[in-house]
Amino acid sequence: QVEPALKETLAAIRANNPSRRITLVTAQPPSGNGASDPLGLMSVHVFPRHRGASTPTYLDFLWVWRSVEGIVGFPFSVYGSIQYSLQFLQQVQRKCDVDQEISLGTLTYLALSLHLYCDESSLAIARHIDLEAHP
Repeated sequence: QVEPALKETLAAIRANNPSRRITLVTAQPPSGNGASDPLGLMSVHVFPRHRGASTPTYLDFLWVWRSVEGIVGFPFSVYGSIQYSLQFLQQVQRKCDVDQEISLGTLTYLALSLHLYCDESSLAIARHIDLEAHP
């Protein structure tokens, strides 16, 4: 899915035409048959945008997560979302053949379900975070 998304992004930049149709969808396994990778990610939407005549083209991203665990999963998935957005941006910048500056725009993170586990290891992590924040 990445190559078609890159091609669509480059076409939108070349045509100077914003798009809402660039989507990478994560395959979700049938219920109970294992986990997708990364767990909980549903889709990534890429929006090439212009915010004025003389400004660069921006790539805005919308990350949609089905389910996110708040203590460990949230920080890792936010970090992964940012890093992948930057990686996608770099690929677009390398392949772009028009004289146009392309920058990272807005990254929106949407967690449809945010939850906390209360098992012993999750509580130990929460205690450690609290102790680090309040010595």
